[in-house]
This record gives sequence, C-alpha cells and structure tokens, in this order.
Amino acid sequence: MIFFPFLTSLSLSLPPFTPHRRPLFNKYHQSFRAFKAQGWIEDSQSIHYWRYIRKDVNRFLSPDAELDVFLSALPKECPKYIFTNAREEQAMEALVCLGVEKHFDGVYGSDHMGDYCKPEKEAFEKVLAALPVSSLEGEGEKGREVVLFEDSFKNLMAAKELGMKTILICKCSFRLRMA
Repeated sequence: MIFFPFLTSLSLSLPPFTPHRRPLFNKYHQSFRAFKAQGWIEDSQSIHYWRYIRKDVNRFLSPDAELDVFLSALPKECPKYIFTNAREEQAMEALVCLGVEKHFDGVYGSDHMGDYCKPEKEAFEKVLAALPVSSLEGEGEKGREVVLFEDSFKNLMAAKELGMKTILICKCSFRLRMA
C-alpha cells in the first residue's frame, strides 16, 4: 500500500494502518482527509502528499486507444469534464498518460472542492455551480443537464439525488460497449 510509506516518510508515529484504512475511507471518502482528521498530516503537507501518492503515474498508465475511440464517439457539442477527489494537477497527468486529455474541457478536483469530496452533496454542488450549464428554475434542475460516468455506486447515488443522469462504468461495461 502506497499510503503507509508516505506517512512513515513524515516520521509520524502511527498505529498499524491496515485495520484503519477501510473505516477511515468510508467516513472521509479520501485518504488525505482521513489522515488530516486523525492529525497524521497537515494542510501544509498537501502538495507533498499528492505528488508522493500520484508520483510516477507514467509507470502505471499508458495511452489507451480504446478509451480514445470511445471518447471520440461522444457528441462533440457536449463539454466533458473530469470530477475527481484527487488534485486537478494529478488528474491532468493521468489524462495525458492515457492520451485522452484532448477530450476534456476541464478538471474539477480536490483543490476546487476544498473541504468536501465525492460523494458529499456539497462537492457536487460546487462543481455544478462552476459548470457552464444553463441554469433552469428549481432545486436540482441544473443537474438534469449533466450525465455523470462514475465507477463508484455511492457517488452515483449522490449525483442522482441532485438530478443528474448517471452511468456506472466498470471494465466489463466498457468492454461490452466497445464489442
């Protein structure tokens, strides 16, 4: 696991991490926020943390021709954005490694969301407010113009509550679509 070496690189005294990982992630939805809440890391270490956790992304990701073809087939007139709990910089690095950055109009990540992250309603509201989507009258109306492709069911449920159309993606669904 990559998180523990980062924390030990900060010379922190920690309990065994493995039994704590899932409950903390379930509560905070992001490792950085969990570590911060436990007092294991401070905001001033944010950039160092994200660069360490996401370093050498090019060792793990490479151009994905199938994904490029799929994204090319989506309507050009519909803007496409990345919405991630990672920092925008690291998300863009991943898109570049995959060779698909040209398909996206922007990235909304942890810098934009501040103290919130998916699946928290406030994170979705911050991103919806920033999207160049025409405003309609009423609660949740703006969300009706947004389709969220997501690999996390709990994130899809939060988006659906705000009126978004949602599509669960997984390796098998992408392979079926491309077949």
